[in-house]
Amino acid sequence: MRIVMVDYGLGNLPNVRKALIRAGAAEVAVTSDPEAVAAADGVVLPGVGAFRAGMANLRARGLVEPLRAVARSGRPLLGICLGEQLLFEASAEWGETEGLGLIPGRVEPLPAQASAGRVKLPHIGWNQVVPCMPHPLFRGLEGGFWAYFAHSYAARPADPADIAGVTEHGAPFVSAVARGSVAGVQFHPEKSGAAGLTLLGNWVEEVRRWATFTLYPAIDLRGGRAVRLRQGRPDQATDYGDPVAAARRWLDQGARALHLVDLDGAFTGAAGSANAPAIAAIVAEARRRGVPVQLGGGLRTLEAIAAALDLGVSRVVVGSRALDEAFMAAALARFGPERIVAGIDAREGRVATHGWMQVTEVPAVELARRLYRLGVRHAVYTDVSRDGTLAGPDWAGLRAVAATGLRVVASGGIRTVADLEKARATPGVAGAIVGRALYEGVLDLAAALRAVGGGGPAQAGGPPGAKGAGGLAARGGEADAGQADHSLPRH
Repeated sequence: MRIVMVDYGLGNLPNVRKALIRAGAAEVAVTSDPEAVAAADGVVLPGVGAFRAGMANLRARGLVEPLRAVARSGRPLLGICLGEQLLFEASAEWGETEGLGLIPGRVEPLPAQASAGRVKLPHIGWNQVVPCMPHPLFRGLEGGFWAYFAHSYAARPADPADIAGVTEHGAPFVSAVARGSVAGVQFHPEKSGAAGLTLLGNWVEEVRRWATFTLYPAIDLRGGRAVRLRQGRPDQATDYGDPVAAARRWLDQGARALHLVDLDGAFTGAAGSANAPAIAAIVAEARRRGVPVQLGGGLRTLEAIAAALDLGVSRVVVGSRALDEAFMAAALARFGPERIVAGIDAREGRVATHGWMQVTEVPAVELARRLYRLGVRHAVYTDVSRDGTLAGPDWAGLRAVAATGLRVVASGGIRTVADLEKARATPGVAGAIVGRALYEGVLDLAAALRAVGGGGPAQAGGPPGAKGAGGLAARGGEADAGQADHSLPRH
């Protein structure tokens, strides 16, 4: 995992680097090399100073296009203070200046109430950040937290959906933003104590997820047997025998994750079908070897999800009920976003449900956008017409769904190592599910794992290395990563 911090002459570099390492990053390179920035798995753009000088320095070092390429690729990019402002299209500071244009909107002076003398400018010191979206940055901080600020300008996103957090200083202003894999905070997390370290740890975990491509051998169960359906049709099934034996075979060959589907549950809507004994045996064998399992099929109630998780699966895939925003919100609240995966299945671009037997009028991309804004972070995307055909995935649909910000696992039609390599290179794609190609010997699992890695998904839990989490951080008690500097420039 390669994390780089951009050195463009206007950053609080030592303290930010130290905080990132305390928050869980094994190493953080500080660089002004455009090639190093372009090759990174995650990029931090810190900054103190003026917008115009910041953009001039980025251009002089040839860093503008590499940063835009990182954003287009879906890799995590975090802007801090001035770095957050530079993410926007333009700023009014010291005259109109064009920004990186990664998030629509402008940077303007803090609200007029502040300049009228009701509060002091610059805004320097501790203030409360109130999250207004369930973004991964705020894991453990959802109730609000105190952070350290030093600035006179703030971003005004053109799209309210990009506002991740707000703060009050004479009037409300935007203190955190997020659009897909690009995020920014107006405050200094490296100077914000335990809450700042928690936020940085959450971001490091997102980089780790991006850098990990998970290859899932699929085991679809029907009537207690391992089967593969062609295009999801029950009347076109191929029987591959004992599902527990199949699981052991994939585990013996090095699988680091498994994907199970209870087809009987998917068709009937009832979890706990005749496949339950085989599912329990597979989960037990995988757990014994430290391999995570995700399970889908018929999980249409919170009780069914709870039962599956109690069985020991790491994640559950919710398909038919993914269209029900109230249900998904309840599932996220009860089980957390790391354990809930949205199953987005499509025929001709429209969402298919109930074992793929019913096709709605909802575009798959629109559902993906809704789910991301709701707080869903993981999805499996399947073009039903490709499933079981070995014809390759629906690349256009996969790219579109992955561009919404969801971490997407590609499913359906994968045949070759080249397919896997293309999936891994697709921005926002976190893994791939392979079924028929493995069962029929078209694709060798060991060779596939060597080609694309294929490590298992990160387990649910707090960010590694974070010192403290949750709720309101103490107002004071600066982290060792850096003490408050009240002589900071305007940003």
